[in-house]
Amino acid sequence: MSRLCHQYRNINCQYNIDRCDPNPCQNNGSCTDFKENYNCTCTDGWKGENCTIDVNECERKPCPEHSNCTNTIGSFMCTCWIGYVNTSMGCQDRCDPNPCQNNGSCTDFKENYNCTCTDGWKGENCTIDINECSNKKRATVCPLHSDCFNTVGSYGCNCKNGYQDKNGDCTDVNECERKPCPEHSNCTNTIGSFMCTCWIGYVNTSMGCQGKESNEEKLKDSGSHESFPAWGTVLLALIGVLIFVFFIVLCIKKGKF
Repeated sequence: MSRLCHQYRNINCQYNIDRCDPNPCQNNGSCTDFKENYNCTCTDGWKGENCTIDVNECERKPCPEHSNCTNTIGSFMCTCWIGYVNTSMGCQDRCDPNPCQNNGSCTDFKENYNCTCTDGWKGENCTIDINECSNKKRATVCPLHSDCFNTVGSYGCNCKNGYQDKNGDCTDVNECERKPCPEHSNCTNTIGSFMCTCWIGYVNTSMGCQGKESNEEKLKDSGSHESFPAWGTVLLALIGVLIFVFFIVLCIKKGKF
């Protein structure tokens, strides 16, 4: 006489049949044994009775904005678009926010970005100030007869003394137009300066250009050495007269007169 056993084995139905041994669930799925059957709990990326069907995760759009989803066996992969980089915040444009400083413009490439710096700046992110007044650039940035000074991101030019800015060029200043010379003199403009020359008959003094006669009178009044020759002449004449008188008196005494 035969007997139909459920979930047991041998003719007397003495032993339970473990449907999870060996494990029918594939791809690391876990098996649960029931009275009439078993059930597979699949790992992520798999489905089906025995976890043999790959799940297309890209159907549920798991990837962040600005990226492409690629399904793989048992999983998926997100790839940022060209010009974007994977960060903890998702796929971000390398040029947003702009990494180029001081108004530099950013160009996004497949693997990197490039900064085009504005005038006065250089470096990967336009953070290095260019010294336009360096020896190599000095001759090209400022006009002749000027001094160059560097500023942050730029430079400036100052005309040297005796020169003035005229339409971007440093031209010679005609100092004689403002009449800098004293009375009784002529002004001569020179390159970057001027020169004062006293008129004929005048001499340059600390008081300006003065006539020679007037200057000699002032020297006499002040007791200058220029008055010594006049006093010497008087003194010599007086000595001569005295000597002459002495000889006359001497001759009279000797009876020559």
